[in-house]
Amino acid sequence: MPDRSPKREVSPVTQLKAYPTRLDRFRITSGIDLPRWLDALGMTRAGFTPLRAGRDVTLETAARVVRAAGRVLGRALQPSELFDFGEDTPPGAPEPGRHERRRHTGRENYDTPLERLLEREELRPALVARQAGITRQAFLSVRAGRASPRVSTIRKVIAALRQLTGKPIRVSNLFDAGDGIEEEIPWSETE
Repeated sequence: MPDRSPKREVSPVTQLKAYPTRLDRFRITSGIDLPRWLDALGMTRAGFTPLRAGRDVTLETAARVVRAAGRVLGRALQPSELFDFGEDTPPGAPEPGRHERRRHTGRENYDTPLERLLEREELRPALVARQAGITRQAFLSVRAGRASPRVSTIRKVIAALRQLTGKPIRVSNLFDAGDGIEEEIPWSETE
């Protein structure tokens, strides 16, 4: 009887299963030596495989992965080369009537880039949280810098902010995604 099991694609780099993720595409196209990468990362292959398969990771873990890959390859890398933060989606214009532009009072302010953006754009945190599909409490932790958010949470927050502001907001404008990130802020504070 012929073998009818689905054939999985095997990458030429260390003969591993290729996952349809940006991280694994990067691993294959860059030709990065996986054992050296794992050594620089301080992680086992078994621990790294779920990341390659697309498991959601914290921003802190994503930054560690990016820095380790940069050390192995000997060049600075952008986090978006390895992880999908939703930045490739063009910013949309704000939906009419979705938010009111007014000065906010009565809430605590935090000295974080995200909080400064909320103030500059006069966005209510509850609105951003609702648009992102996360709880206000989760958004508060991210806003205050008390949590290392997961990539999926960052993707949701960036998408919500882009939708509400209509501006091309970048991850590196709001979150510390690791060393070697050299991006210009694509919009000025006077817009």
